[in-house]
Amino acid sequence: MSLMLLMGGCADLPRDQDGWTERVRQSGVLTVGVSHEGEEAPEGLEAHEKRLVEAVAERLGARRVEWRRGNAHQLLEDLEKRGLPLVAATLPSDSPFSQKVGMSQPYLKKGPGGKDYCLAVAPGENRLLLLVDQVIAGEREGARPR
Repeated sequence: MSLMLLMGGCADLPRDQDGWTERVRQSGVLTVGVSHEGEEAPEGLEAHEKRLVEAVAERLGARRVEWRRGNAHQLLEDLEKRGLPLVAATLPSDSPFSQKVGMSQPYLKKGPGGKDYCLAVAPGENRLLLLVDQVIAGEREGARPR
């Protein structure tokens, strides 16, 4: 009996600390910070990030993506303060913010400059991070020759 109770409590795992996944599902809008100011994004990365974000939005049932443009540093600070759920700003996996926010698995390994590139999720948004990682893994699977 106690095992059934324990397993019943696991149905909602992983959880989002601030409930971004559910908020996006209810509002139908996924807000994403994007920054490619100054130095241009390495060729093809911006389009690649856009496809990933749109796939995440689709999986969440969002009707639209609201793109919030800005300076990457400021967007990551907003993300750290939980002001938005997701940032796609050509972020290397070794970004100093990787200790403060959730970093996805790399969507591009050994890209320009030999770096791995990731999307960033608000801290504590574990369900959202899992979904982003699943989208990235699914794209990687779909890209493999059959």
